[in-house]
Order: sequence, then structure tokens, then C-alpha cells
Amino acid sequence: MSGKSGARHRSGLRLVPAVERATHAVGVYLQTDARFGCTQAEANVLAFLYARDGSPLSELHASFGHRRSTLTSVIDRLEQRSLVVRERDPQDGRAFNLALTRAGAATARAVTSHLRALEQRAASRVTEGDIEGFLEVARALADAAQR
Repeated sequence: MSGKSGARHRSGLRLVPAVERATHAVGVYLQTDARFGCTQAEANVLAFLYARDGSPLSELHASFGHRRSTLTSVIDRLEQRSLVVRERDPQDGRAFNLALTRAGAATARAVTSHLRALEQRAASRVTEGDIEGFLEVARALADAAQR
């Protein structure tokens, strides 16, 4: 069987193995820079908060689709390292807002830059149409998994 990304696996799976392989490779890429000292999930949360200058916890959860306990664990680790602060929403005492600390913003800026460089290298190898097609497949896969 061919090792090409479009090859059909014996199991008939094509999309999930490719997404898993790419996700793992991004995690390894993040680990190559000791400045971050964070997991892939932590890096994604930091980049998300950096792009939005903070966020309600509910938006973060909706964006990533993690189980609440998993997301809470990620946020707890970031909070313990003084990279994020979690504050009660003044409009809704049951909800929380997340914000980056100064150290968190510096780490998030570096993580975002590192991931942007990876995206740019990947994007230079494909067309804009390929990227749009990939994004559509990723949305369809996420949507199908949630149904």
C-alpha cells in the first residue's frame, strides 16, 4: 500500500488517520522549542486567548470542543504557572472569563509566532484552494463527530 496521504488504508479510513498524524506532528513541533514548556492543548488555549485578548470560558469550550473536565485541567495548569487568570463574569456569577497574564501574553505571542511559521511553511506547499478544501473537510469531520 502506498504511503501517500491520499492512499486508502486497509481499514477504509482516510481522513481520521491524516488528521491524527498532522495533529501529532504539530504537537512534536511545539515540543521542539523549550521556551514554551507547554502541551499542545495549552499552546492552543494560549493562542486562542492571545488572538481575542481574553475570552469567556464558554467561548473557549465551544471553540475547542474539549470535555469540560479536560479544558478545566488545561486551564488549571496554565493558571498554576501564572500564565492565565480566571475571573467570575460580573454579568453572570456562574460564568468565568479568562485572561492572559503578562507572562502568559509573552508565551502566547511566542507560541502564536511559532505556529504561524509552521502554517506559512505548510501553506507555501499548497494552493489557497487546497487550504479552503482542507478547512471544509475539517469542519465536516468535526460536525460529523458531534452528531
